[in-house]
Amino acid sequence: MLLTWALFVGIFTLHAGFVFETVETADKLKDKDLTFAVTFDRGTVNADYAKGDPLSTTMREVSLLLRGTIGFDGKPGFQPQPGEDLTFDAVGNANPHQGTAILWICTKGYNPNDGEKRGNIALLHLVFQQGERQIDMRFYECEALYFDWRSSVPPLGGAGIGRVSCDRKGIGKDEWHQVALTWSPKELAIYLNGELKETRALPVKVSKTADLVPESGKSFIGVKKRFYEDTHKYDVALDDVKIYSRPLTMIEIRNQFLRLVKSGGNAVIQDYGVTVNGVDRGPAEKEYDMIEAELDFSALPEKEAQLLKEGKLELAYELQFPSGKTIQGKWLCGKKLDTHFLSGITEPGNYTLTTWLDGKPKIATPFLRPDLSFVNNGLGDEDEVPPLWKDYKVEGRTVTLWNRVYQFGKGPYPESITVSGQQLLDTPPIITVDGKPVTDWQAGKTEELRSRVTFTGTGKGNGFTLSYRTKVEYDGLISTDFVFHDKPVIAKLTLSWQVAKPYREFLMVPTVQENSTGKFSYLYPGFGASNHSVGAPPICKQLWLVSAKKGGFCYNMPHDANWIYDPNQPVFFADKNTGECSVAMVNREVTIPEGASYSSMFIATPVRPLMKDWRGLRFGDVSRGDAKRYFGGGGLTGTTGVWVFEPHPTDFAAQMKNAQPKTLMVYGGADALTEENALAIYFKKYRMKPRGSQYRMPYHRPNPDGTHTIIHYNSVPVCNNTSHNDFTIHGITQMLSHPAASPIWCIGYDLCGSSGCSNHLHGCGFYDKFGREISTLTIVSKRDLVRRSVVVAHRYGVLVYCHAQRDFYPPLHGMADVWQPGEDISNMALLNPYCMMDDISDARYRSEYNSYTLGVAVNLSPSICQMNHAFFKPDAYPYTVASLAMVQLYDLEYNRNYLAGKPTIRLWDILEHYGIWKNDTERHVFYEQQEILSSDPEVGVTYYKNSDGRYLIFLANRSVRSKNVTIDMTKLTKNSFEAFEEYYENPVQVTEGKFTVKMQARNFQVIAFPRKYFYPHEDSMNTPWGVWTPAKCDSEFTTMTKGIDGTSCLAQVLKTTGGGCFLKSFPIIPGKTYLLQIMAKHSSPGNTLALSFTGRIGEKQQGGLHRKTEEKAGEDWQKLSLQFKIPTEGKWGECDNLLVLLSGKGKDALILFDDFKMEEME
Repeated sequence: MLLTWALFVGIFTLHAGFVFETVETADKLKDKDLTFAVTFDRGTVNADYAKGDPLSTTMREVSLLLRGTIGFDGKPGFQPQPGEDLTFDAVGNANPHQGTAILWICTKGYNPNDGEKRGNIALLHLVFQQGERQIDMRFYECEALYFDWRSSVPPLGGAGIGRVSCDRKGIGKDEWHQVALTWSPKELAIYLNGELKETRALPVKVSKTADLVPESGKSFIGVKKRFYEDTHKYDVALDDVKIYSRPLTMIEIRNQFLRLVKSGGNAVIQDYGVTVNGVDRGPAEKEYDMIEAELDFSALPEKEAQLLKEGKLELAYELQFPSGKTIQGKWLCGKKLDTHFLSGITEPGNYTLTTWLDGKPKIATPFLRPDLSFVNNGLGDEDEVPPLWKDYKVEGRTVTLWNRVYQFGKGPYPESITVSGQQLLDTPPIITVDGKPVTDWQAGKTEELRSRVTFTGTGKGNGFTLSYRTKVEYDGLISTDFVFHDKPVIAKLTLSWQVAKPYREFLMVPTVQENSTGKFSYLYPGFGASNHSVGAPPICKQLWLVSAKKGGFCYNMPHDANWIYDPNQPVFFADKNTGECSVAMVNREVTIPEGASYSSMFIATPVRPLMKDWRGLRFGDVSRGDAKRYFGGGGLTGTTGVWVFEPHPTDFAAQMKNAQPKTLMVYGGADALTEENALAIYFKKYRMKPRGSQYRMPYHRPNPDGTHTIIHYNSVPVCNNTSHNDFTIHGITQMLSHPAASPIWCIGYDLCGSSGCSNHLHGCGFYDKFGREISTLTIVSKRDLVRRSVVVAHRYGVLVYCHAQRDFYPPLHGMADVWQPGEDISNMALLNPYCMMDDISDARYRSEYNSYTLGVAVNLSPSICQMNHAFFKPDAYPYTVASLAMVQLYDLEYNRNYLAGKPTIRLWDILEHYGIWKNDTERHVFYEQQEILSSDPEVGVTYYKNSDGRYLIFLANRSVRSKNVTIDMTKLTKNSFEAFEEYYENPVQVTEGKFTVKMQARNFQVIAFPRKYFYPHEDSMNTPWGVWTPAKCDSEFTTMTKGIDGTSCLAQVLKTTGGGCFLKSFPIIPGKTYLLQIMAKHSSPGNTLALSFTGRIGEKQQGGLHRKTEEKAGEDWQKLSLQFKIPTEGKWGECDNLLVLLSGKGKDALILFDDFKMEEME
């Protein structure tokens, strides 16, 4: 056996170009601050070194000598057998609050980059428990490597989880690689083969377990201990698992790996580490010509470490510019983690910073300085009022806005606000100190620009004076800072107001709030949680009392600077019954420092008119070329990166080709880039938003031959209080001015909520007058992004959307054109696929999803199929049907990205056929109308009356049981006649204004009268059809005004390859005969023109069900006709629609199609 191991040492030390040193076990255990090590070198699973118990609690007698697993250094490694879990007591062996874990991994049975979905593979599990409290850290493989931090303290999901991850590009099957994991009270980090891959801040709730002392027996270290669905199915081995009592530094982790590399690779052991960071200090930055050299001296030799301690360590440097120019100098260093700055870095390109200690090897650090010409571009930030807000004007201290008037007196807040001529407030905002309102105000000067006005003034109280600045912007945002003077001692500082009764139907904080009393109170929000985390209380970042179709009044705060309060006691209060709201900024006795400033924001809503034509978008309808749809959401962006609007030099035009005008919603991200982006790397430290969410994002990188390579990158959270907004707006301008940009209908942002940023480097983190460390909510800087985006996009006739789960903030999102909620429904659907009907309250439908409440066009995404694609299949159609029942009952606009296509498109076809989406259609929603009544309260009735005088009655049964229900229309008609149920296609007999129907459980019906038949159908080609093109087809499909009468027609532009077709679906009934006709014209007579169709069930084509007619093209327009009786037997008998195709053959030619007609005959 000993001879065998000796042979293995020589055979198994070569991996991916590395030859690793064989280190004696005793030497492995000499590391400073080591608390636990299990090397498996001796063929045992027990620890070789442990501050606590070294014996495994589950496998202490297991021998590895006969298993034949070879570790990275030729000595035994560890691979568990099915059913095995290697665990140790964690007490004494690992610190729950800080530490480092280093381990070696080998995927022996597969290549970790092959893309196969294996689920979660457990690698290391650390659990620390005291009583009911627990800290749980898990390191595992999925499609990448993930290191998660959780605790038992709410919130339990979402922002309550800390996570870092990395991929393993370049590491193949049977290759040993080292991973290091570090954790501290602030952040996690993950390293691969000594290289830092990702760092991320922990949730703020980490402080809730800072005093946790792990208990023996409940706390453990699990090495390949199974969790999630792992069963040790996959062939994964581990070696040399070590745990340290502190987070090792980047240079320490790098050097310890390199010391184990005998040969291979280019990296060398360094005495110190160097990182170059671009400097972005946010609005204060003007030149953007500076870099920071970040120096890590934690690995210095003893002599140099002593000099550092004395502040006498000299580090020489030379910076080489892209032009070849160099500058030299020396830095005097005295800190283990030191920083020095160099300015004049204005030239884009590749630089090298070379540094060295006297008599030591030089360390070269190359870096790329990106092109920063976009900085301070001012796009969308011009001092002008956009056309949408043209009503804005200032007369003295009266500000007139769209639909609102603010009347200011001498103080900092308006004395009255009218919305549509009605008083919004019973009591305007008042500053109260120790129970006494500040009323002695004197107005100061007014500073007026074209797009905003600032009022100033002073006030007096008992032993203090106040000064204020109030800025009012063209959309109505009131931003006020009031400042204390004279250092008063106060016990309470409150800002209060009262909203008038017509405007307090809902309280949104931002999620809608419901209880039995109508009285609400909230803590100041912590920055580690969200409104959607399991177990979390509602998080209040605003107080917005609002009523649908009327308006409301909203308070927001940018931060809590100079607030003095108990974080465990409420500071926000609202009473829906009376409309009274208040914010307690100081609630205990304190001396207010000179110059202490308090910030607030108010806005009266809505802030703009609803966009035109926001109904009937048919968003995500793949059967229609004119339907709106997302573009770029899956990484096929046509741009130079994920969440980047800059068009790719070739791929953008390729992706836009054949997309119809004004149909694409371009997916963007408000506060993130990914690691492939040079800006994200260069400015990472200075732009970073601590605790910002991070994701694994795909990007389809264009290849020269027109194909794409899919690469996944980690996202980099970016604060908008930096030059990031300039970068984004610059990219939008480039995209919208591109010659191929006509398909773009809308641009906008995912990740567009208001979260906290504590980064001091760009000003979001700061200390207030009391010395408290303050974090800033990003509502103001993200508002800046949205505001500028709206201005720029509207110049090109393009709209702007925002998405932030359920968190709608009027100052941030109120200027946008489209709001897209609903993604959180995907998680609800995993627990209950009928959640749209069972779990979402009436108040949420009428507030968070209601365009007339938010004041912005809502395009709801009922994402019931997002997390489970099996819900798209016919057996799961009832889930979509139930969802459709609810959204249509509430008369909402919705998209079908994550709804089953067949039922959604069928309902849309009915609504469009009856003109329900037209502006002149009357809408009568069930909770408002009293004209059509249901005999059962669980069956709701919403009805429409179009301009033709036709009624469409939408019935929704919200019960889990079928219902026989009588519908009473006698307030509208007492006649007897036959109506028609359009969705299931059944006649309905109305007798003296009443009818009875059987409603299936969780279902809907659509009753129409007088009925409007679909056929004969005529299409004058004013709207485009869908398009299909084969691979590498260069044909283009568009519309032109070259029709028979000089009107719009479809145009197929044939180039070198030919091919492709227009397509559109039409409903059919088996047993009926259909006649199809199209007028066509070919620019090259003699070539073929074709009209064809294929039978479909929903969106699924049925093989062999195809009919076609072809004709040789003449000189002029010609008619193509195709008649066919749909069989009632076989596959044809199951079909419910035809996919009609229009095409022609040839090259370098133009084919026109006009005046399509389709008739239905017996």
